[in-house]
Amino acid sequence: MKIVSRYKYLFCINQIIPQYHRIFYSTQTTRITNYIPLIGLEIHAQLSVHNKLFTYVPYSFGAPPNTQLGLHDVAIPGSMPILNRHCLELAIIASIGLNCKINSITNFDRKHYFYTDLPAGYQITQYYKPISINGYLDYIWLRDHSIIEQLDPLYTEVIHSNNNQYYYRSHARIKCIQIEQDTGKSLHNIQRDCSLIDLNRSDVGLIEIVTEPDFNSSDQVAAFIMDLSRLLRHLKCCNAIDIANQNPRVEIKNIGTIHGVISSIGW
Repeated sequence: MKIVSRYKYLFCINQIIPQYHRIFYSTQTTRITNYIPLIGLEIHAQLSVHNKLFTYVPYSFGAPPNTQLGLHDVAIPGSMPILNRHCLELAIIASIGLNCKINSITNFDRKHYFYTDLPAGYQITQYYKPISINGYLDYIWLRDHSIIEQLDPLYTEVIHSNNNQYYYRSHARIKCIQIEQDTGKSLHNIQRDCSLIDLNRSDVGLIEIVTEPDFNSSDQVAAFIMDLSRLLRHLKCCNAIDIANQNPRVEIKNIGTIHGVISSIGW
């Protein structure tokens, strides 16, 4: 009799918990609309150079697979990295354009990954002493209705309004800019159930621009990325960017278009 009563008790709990869970979830979804998201960005920009970051192997987009390789690109034992001076100069130009403080001492670090398109098993990047820190970029963005009461007055102000369209000037802080190497490219063939590796892109020079979480909407992020892209192209230091959204709870990586950024934030 005791065993039967225990099973009855457990059966009752199983009936109650899903109902309670649904009520709790419904309450949370109604409350979550009152929250304002805090969005930070990690933007990878490819440096406008004709040679790779740690080798002087020429690189151009669209070349046949695995035809632009050096010993260091494929992690041949004994190969040593030699820093491309032009990559360093372009990273400094980008840092000045983004009002960053150039560090007098900078070094490189290893970030370990277990990826098939990373032959060395680690990426050479910067973390503890990046090339520059503490920058900013002011940008202008448009919204159809006023949301100024939801934004931080220290970093956003209304500069013009016309026919219910509001123009805002916002201030985005740049935490740091890092120099790092790109990885290879994996090509997945579902029909043949295999993956092919193209290492042409391995060791191509990048800068990673890390912002503070100063964005609250996709409109802000899209405007910031467009202004940043125009600035980097005007300075002739970068020609392609890749974005990752991040905050303390969610990170979305490898977004290649502004439309993709807007969709991911809306999701």
